[in-house]
Amino acid sequence: MKKISLFFFIITILNNLSAQDDSGKLESWKGIKLTKELNNFKVNLSGEIRLKDYGEIYNQSLFEPELEYRFKFIKLGYNIRYINEYDDQGKITGFQNFTRDQKYIEFSHKISRTKISLKYIDQQKKAVKFDFSNKNIDYSRLQLNLEYNIKKFKVDPKIGLELFYKDDINFKNRRDKFRFKLGSEFGKKNKLKFTYIIENQFNKLTTHIIKSIYEINLN
Repeated sequence: MKKISLFFFIITILNNLSAQDDSGKLESWKGIKLTKELNNFKVNLSGEIRLKDYGEIYNQSLFEPELEYRFKFIKLGYNIRYINEYDDQGKITGFQNFTRDQKYIEFSHKISRTKISLKYIDQQKKAVKFDFSNKNIDYSRLQLNLEYNIKKFKVDPKIGLELFYKDDINFKNRRDKFRFKLGSEFGKKNKLKFTYIIENQFNKLTTHIIKSIYEINLN
């Protein structure tokens, strides 16, 4: 019980610090995810809404089907994300629709109670309505994740670091932003996942994100 209280205390402190940071912004991501496993395949279907505490409160809503294939310590995946986004920056504001294709490969290894995974992602984001002023946004992403299983403790910590690289000819400016993640999950079959995320565009803008996902296992 003391360990659970300590975990929530840390999350509360991080949340308060993000809210008091005048140079940063705060967002709240909430969603639901359905999963179904078929032999080595896994099918995911998720929806999410993202809100913010600055400008227009509504940021975007997402719908994403995903297919994964697992073989020993390797995972291959593909998903397509349908995005409705409200743009409140610049001269032209309003709702815009996008699609995002994402392909990835992930390697994982378990050492005692620690699980380490490295994931490489290639993604392309495109506007549904073609517009010469709205270029496609292509990224490469690299994720490093650590999970530690604590004895007799239901709230195991998960730590992650993610780097975003633009697919740009100018290699000096390829690095775009990074994310630091701290989270955990509750439940066995159906899980409630919480994550605190710090997103930084390399000292230009910092966004603090509180993410909660309810995952339902259909097996």
